[in-house]
Amino acid sequence: ACRRAAAAQYPWRAPSPSSSSVGSSGSRATVGRPDPVLQTPRTHRLRFLAGQSVQLGWTLPGQADVHATYPVASCPCDDRNLLFFVARDGSDAFARHLFAGDIKSGAGVTVLGPTGEFVLADGHRPLVFAACDGGFAPIKSLVEHAFHEACQRPMVLYWGAKAKTDLYQDDLPLRWAAEHPQFRYVPVLSEARPEDGWNGRSGLVHAAVMADFPDLSGYEVYACGAPAMIEAARRDFTVGCCLPEEAFFSDAFTFSN
Repeated sequence: ACRRAAAAQYPWRAPSPSSSSVGSSGSRATVGRPDPVLQTPRTHRLRFLAGQSVQLGWTLPGQADVHATYPVASCPCDDRNLLFFVARDGSDAFARHLFAGDIKSGAGVTVLGPTGEFVLADGHRPLVFAACDGGFAPIKSLVEHAFHEACQRPMVLYWGAKAKTDLYQDDLPLRWAAEHPQFRYVPVLSEARPEDGWNGRSGLVHAAVMADFPDLSGYEVYACGAPAMIEAARRDFTVGCCLPEEAFFSDAFTFSN
């Protein structure tokens, strides 16, 4: 059973100004806009599994509560510093207040959770991760947890986005690949711009997986992205690449408030 905790309040922490969040179009937001980090007390840490999500809530004095559900992007091994990637989205009231600077450093943010079953299964099969846009957040948590647990299973990450700037933490999986011989990284762009100077993989991220792995019968696949991407990946991997249904793990990354 997945772990679930009662609601608790943690202080919002302002990270370094060099980090930035993902814009609603997938591009970087204004320079200096931080990736949200919550710092838990040493005596009240959040116990969660890699790949799970939590609901964040905040109250503006005199107004209604705002809340939204986001995947935790950090590794459970660092349960005091919870990292989230929040998109600039006009329909997300929590994000609107965050980007407006209303949620100040040190403000109390309510955390409800964790929830979700997008977690690593026990096994010995090689791992294929397929992330699309903001679906990188829970995939990041899964991969870092696997490294922390000294997992030696071969791993490959396909991260799909429109343009190069949409791979908002491209340097991180590149570093993973340099530091872990069992890990490979394949970025995929669907609408590369001329200024990208792109000579890497192009097209849909799940199509790139299929081109490299026409037979997935001996693998586990973890996919996170928009519902249409998840549906296409499930259908094409199981029907076209012989992936067993029980070896396909997914999380349809949709905004929830």
